[in-house]
Amino acid sequence: MVDDSNVTAPPHYAGDGTVECRRAQLSMSAGYDRAACPSCVAHWALTAVKYLWRAPLKNGLQDYRKAREYLDYIIDYMEDEH
Repeated sequence: MVDDSNVTAPPHYAGDGTVECRRAQLSMSAGYDRAACPSCVAHWALTAVKYLWRAPLKNGLQDYRKAREYLDYIIDYMEDEH
């Protein structure tokens, strides 16, 4: 039998065992929906959270840099819009 736990529930996304990254992202995305936020901004924000969430247990500094890159996408987009 194949162990799919790294696909369905990787430990670097488990959080405290009560709140997983994906559940936190679902909650967070509801706020972006209510704010009628552009889908690209919501995607970039959720992706940044993913990298911040997993950084200590997966890729450390590399994930923090990836998160910063996605936050920069949001900042650039918002600065261009206003």
